[in-house]
Amino acid sequence: MKTRALVIAAWPRGLHGIASTGLGSHLFRRLRAGAMRGIQADGVGCSPWVQLGMIEHPVCDPLFWSVMQSIRCVRDCAALDFIQPVLTQLAFGRSELPAKTITQTLLTRLQCLGWSVRPDGRVKDSLGSFCFFTTNLPEIDWRAQISWQAVVSQQLTHRSGFADLQQADMHGTRQWLRSLTAEDAGLGRKMLNGAHFINEAAQHWQTPGDDVCQFYQGMMFTNFVPVAIQGIIAFGSVRY
Repeated sequence: MKTRALVIAAWPRGLHGIASTGLGSHLFRRLRAGAMRGIQADGVGCSPWVQLGMIEHPVCDPLFWSVMQSIRCVRDCAALDFIQPVLTQLAFGRSELPAKTITQTLLTRLQCLGWSVRPDGRVKDSLGSFCFFTTNLPEIDWRAQISWQAVVSQQLTHRSGFADLQQADMHGTRQWLRSLTAEDAGLGRKMLNGAHFINEAAQHWQTPGDDVCQFYQGMMFTNFVPVAIQGIIAFGSVRY
């Protein structure tokens, strides 16, 4: 219910008009942090990128939600014959339009997904090229989700526990979480979002079972991502 509230209440109200307005990355970080507290998923080591962009549907992430709002707004309110040439000119630096136009905002949002605009005006992603206006919206949304997975993976390259995250079966993982009881699903989300626990708790599932760090004799933080769970999030092996 809380994640649904993000999509149908929090983002539409807090990000009203975002389709044509740019925001700094620090503001999106604050929104993610607030969302993590709101759904009670925050904690040491918990990654908002993974929690909001992969464990939950990517639309729970404020930046992804903003990207999709920009796409829908331009498709609904603009004409192909006008937007496509201007978008191409902006992409190749040949336009003298102001930097804060709706088309410039759209280009910035597309680039957030790792998409680029070709000289012929078609948009290119990891799957190929497509027409921004004639392609149906569900396909664009599907392409955006695939691209967003690569964006999340890039943001977490510094954490070895999230290696090869771009290969994860995020749809299968969500389906697996939905098949669990509420208590088990909560634990599953904690295991998947990179939560850290002090060694006082980790001693119960690690060998040797000591509650202090061997290097400085104090409580040690450890990443609670067992090998089996790493297999789930890295390769989508959710079928037992």
